[in-house]
Amino acid sequence: MSETSPAKQLPSIRKACLRDVKTLALLINSIFPHANASERMLKEKFSRGVVFFIAECEREPVGFAEIIFRKQTAFIQGIGLKKQFEGKGAGSALLERCAEESVKKGKTTVLLTVKTSNARALGFYKTHGFELAKEKKGVQGSVFILKKTIAN
Repeated sequence: MSETSPAKQLPSIRKACLRDVKTLALLINSIFPHANASERMLKEKFSRGVVFFIAECEREPVGFAEIIFRKQTAFIQGIGLKKQFEGKGAGSALLERCAEESVKKGKTTVLLTVKTSNARALGFYKTHGFELAKEKKGVQGSVFILKKTIAN
């Protein structure tokens, strides 16, 4: 059994489809163990127009992005990567694909939230052009709402 170093793999990003719900559920739950993502929940999201992207290295799913489109805004619900693929370009590729899809759909702004305690993610998003829009305090802690203009 040969193991390839994640550093040498370039991720490919593809738009997920309904037949990917099992793969997505397994992937999301492996990255976020408390997510409790189910195939049923994901099918419901697809039916409401939520778009998912899957990052793959050598055909292995290593990350995902979830995005919702509203009026002029796209909202990235989540981006997640398997730990061993962080810092290898997959997150950047997913973020870029979300922006491309948003432009394609005529959106001018991308929003996302990040926990105020997640300095690494905050830095990642800032290096990709996101700016702080506001801070929101909630039951599960504080989050920053980040914003990026993608078209005029």
